[in-house]
Amino acid sequence: MNSFLKLFGSASVLILCSPFLNAGVKTVMVKEPGTLAQKVGMDNRYNVKALKIKGALNADDVRFLRDMAGGDTLFKSTPGKLVDIDLSEVTFVPGTESFLNNGSKYIITGQHTIPPTFLYECPVERVVLPSKLDTISNWSFTSTNIKEFIVPDGVYVAPRAIANCDNLEDIKLTDMKGQALTPSQYGFPKVRSAVYGDVDYVAGGSFVDLMDVEEIVFEGMIGHMDGYCVTNCPKLKRIIFKGPIASTGGAQFVKDCPELEEVRFDGLIFSTGFGEPVNCPKLKGYTQNGVVLYGDSTVFRIGTFEDVVNDSKMKAHAEKMLDYKIRTLNDPFDSFLEMIEVSNFEETEELAKALGNDVMLEKIAQTVKPIKADMEKSKLQLLKESPAYKSDDSQYEWKYAVPSDSILALDRKYFNLDSIAGNGDDISRIKNLMYWVHDAVRHDGNSYNPDSKSLIDLYEICRKENRGVNCRMMAIMLTEALLAEGIPARYLTCQPKLWKYDTDCHVICMAWSKSLGKWVWVDPTFAAFVTDEDGVMLHPGEVRERLISGGKLFLNPDANWNHESPQTQENYLDNYMAKNLYYITAITENRPRPEGTNSKKSTYVLLSPEGSKNTPSANIVTTDYDKFWAAPDGYSE
Repeated sequence: MNSFLKLFGSASVLILCSPFLNAGVKTVMVKEPGTLAQKVGMDNRYNVKALKIKGALNADDVRFLRDMAGGDTLFKSTPGKLVDIDLSEVTFVPGTESFLNNGSKYIITGQHTIPPTFLYECPVERVVLPSKLDTISNWSFTSTNIKEFIVPDGVYVAPRAIANCDNLEDIKLTDMKGQALTPSQYGFPKVRSAVYGDVDYVAGGSFVDLMDVEEIVFEGMIGHMDGYCVTNCPKLKRIIFKGPIASTGGAQFVKDCPELEEVRFDGLIFSTGFGEPVNCPKLKGYTQNGVVLYGDSTVFRIGTFEDVVNDSKMKAHAEKMLDYKIRTLNDPFDSFLEMIEVSNFEETEELAKALGNDVMLEKIAQTVKPIKADMEKSKLQLLKESPAYKSDDSQYEWKYAVPSDSILALDRKYFNLDSIAGNGDDISRIKNLMYWVHDAVRHDGNSYNPDSKSLIDLYEICRKENRGVNCRMMAIMLTEALLAEGIPARYLTCQPKLWKYDTDCHVICMAWSKSLGKWVWVDPTFAAFVTDEDGVMLHPGEVRERLISGGKLFLNPDANWNHESPQTQENYLDNYMAKNLYYITAITENRPRPEGTNSKKSTYVLLSPEGSKNTPSANIVTTDYDKFWAAPDGYSE
């Protein structure tokens, strides 16, 4: 289902007292859940334009209400004309019955919760929300014609509860964790006024090319606001920040707003990169009523911790900001927000000291100091300090597609893989296929991933667009080529301990060598494999063990990047791969098209040192070394 939605809510007294859009309001009392259809009348359901409901609604009632409002249970249109709905005296009856019949199960989850997809794609124009309301669920009012969305304080709005509201003019949101629901990114092109409570993140491009917006107001706290946030809003007159701001991007904040007269900062700003407004002729600089601790002194008056402590409002803002920083460090909406707070640790520590907030100071230090200490260590040292693995009771099964698979058979014929692999022993065949993928496509770490990730499709798109692919795509290609030649293989995502702060990872392959009775490391990106002192190829687990113990490792001398940059053992193993062997992930179903369009759902298994916290995401996290590196069925090590 479309992950974006439209939503209008109005539960404030002013909205409740406003007149209905349509004359002839029909009022029904649903004393017994499931009787809305009986109260309205089946013959009359497509004639009602304005409806006030009193009572408790169950799944049957929601289904009927959608029908009246122009949407059936398959998200198709009906002749319903209901555009004005007053739910101020409505509650819901939780249950397990879905009110849709499209294969998805959407149910009523709470007495005071607007259920998900409630009026999804129903062209209603006005909805008065229940006076007792705690939650507005995802997709509650998607693709409606609602013009106003006013959320009362204390109501939780799901992250995807509102979007694509082409007629929405006024939006006011309560405090929300996560990203702000902003006009340009969530589809409110006609918005005139946008008002927000607390929000963790305001993305760049949130207010761009909005022809009607006149004011943008942030009444609460902002965790982080990107630069390049407001651009080309010809009617915009004011941007007001009433609460504290933990950090901003920069340097451009607002540009090409000819009627903009005021950008006012009333609260504490911990750190900002914002520069001067660009091409806003009526704006004579920013109005700063609060304290800015870190920023451009040519744009802002830079204050001190003493200024914060001596001002009751700024001090309250600082305490609230410290609460946000602790939450972000322990339970971040996104890892990049956590990274910002780790980077600002020393300055945050000084603020906590100035406030005499020892409890907060201790919480911040407990979270951040170990991370900062790890950042100062070498990648090899971090790997050497990793805890040992330990057997566990995790349950999963490795599977490998056989050469008779129709796609693998096509691969062999299309590329003549039998000839490429050659007639030598299994080690020479594995190496030949690795070198072939390395030469067949160029590595480009910044390229987008094609939708179809089969060997043929990846190869052809590189030829057609004269482009490269990243290491993940190259590893997927080699895995499929190996499988096509009857060699069990997996591609492995290798990540660092500090994966949240260092998002660069590497993806390699391992192939099963029957002659050696074990897996061997093959990396098509760098045409690289690793051997011991006797020239015997090693698998990734063995390489990791030797890096930790200081054992001897040898990189093949012809390892290279795109035939341009030779790889050295020090750079490739001691630095790059030592960093990227802390966590290792593989899929259990090794087959063509493991990801992307036309792929089946895969199970991801992550091998982690014992006791690790905040590991990369995976379906299964295991510390069992032997089970993770198990031989394919039918083979023995």
